Amino acid sequence: KKFTPKKSVKSILILQGGSDTYCFIPKIILALNRINSSFKITVVTGASFECGTTLKKILLKNTKQIQILHNISNMYDVMKNHDLAVTAAGNTLLELACIGVPSVIVCGERFEIETAKIMERNHFGINLGFGKDVSIKKISNEVNNLILNYNLRLKMSSNGKKLVDGNGSKRIVSLLEDICRQK
Repeated sequence: KKFTPKKSVKSILILQGGSDTYCFIPKIILALNRINSSFKITVVTGASFECGTTLKKILLKNTKQIQILHNISNMYDVMKNHDLAVTAAGNTLLELACIGVPSVIVCGERFEIETAKIMERNHFGINLGFGKDVSIKKISNEVNNLILNYNLRLKMSSNGKKLVDGNGSKRIVSLLEDICRQK
């Protein structure tokens, strides 16, 4: 099932992989708090998340309604219920593209930068680069611009679905079966 952007953004999803190695989630929350729009925030953390103390401090200063989900089993169910995402450039970026959820990319690791550039070049995602190099103001401005630009969110959603069709694992299995048959 595919996602269709709504005219107004009512919910934003924050994803930084299973560990959020450099603790970017609190920075992203601070950035979203600067936006003068009403929306809910959902944060998804993984099994290796170790930034809980910093996150709790930020939540005390938070001005938006926030839900924290930890180690969830079905990302699709969470992703499809949000209007846009602030994400790293790992597997979750590809899942968001497949579903069509417009995304602002804050790379959680330096090796993700190339993936983020490729996705942005193909008109899915706004690549801000590696999180340590991105200011709170830059995150806030880019997310706010995406909130205000419904046509861009529509195009981004459509482009993501074209880029990632969700059938990659089936193609890999088929290739492996072909190789096994040849032997």
